[in-house]
Amino acid sequence: SKCQATIFANGLSPQHFYQGSLLNMSTEIKQILAAFEKFETIIIHRHINPDPDAIGSQTGLALLLRAAYPQKKIYAAGPAAPDLAWIGPQQDVPAAAYQHALVVVIDTSNRERVAGSLFERGAMVIKIDHHLEEEPLGAINWIDTNASSASEMVWLLTQHSQHLTLTQPAAAALYAGIIGDTG
Repeated sequence: SKCQATIFANGLSPQHFYQGSLLNMSTEIKQILAAFEKFETIIIHRHINPDPDAIGSQTGLALLLRAAYPQKKIYAAGPAAPDLAWIGPQQDVPAAAYQHALVVVIDTSNRERVAGSLFERGAMVIKIDHHLEEEPLGAINWIDTNASSASEMVWLLTQHSQHLTLTQPAAAALYAGIIGDTG
């Protein structure tokens, strides 16, 4: 698609980056996609002092989920990041929303770096990160240290999902995150 062409404008296909993993979906990816289907409320947290990848992966995932599941409540949680507002906004999430929610902690290696203190109140917590594993945070911990960024990992979810379709706004947010972590 045109959005994918933007991300891979250098002429390399995704297979150059993943060495065949597109053909072999990991157990974690399957579990994450199933969790997206199951929960009616999904709250996405990122790390404190955010960089473009934190906001890009959080915003990109929120946009993908909102497009795929318009009936669900999708939140991008955390304090506002004015310098990165051009990538996407964050929202205040009421404490009650966590009770039956899926919480995704993205681009964050440990508890101390999670923006927001309520993330552990979710019914299920998933961690998506490209940093070395410092601390498991949830029932599912998808860590890929070969990925350039958490934004790239979110893009990879679209390659395995029948529901997550890469839209122009989501692609722009993910592209900002990839560029932010790779230069």
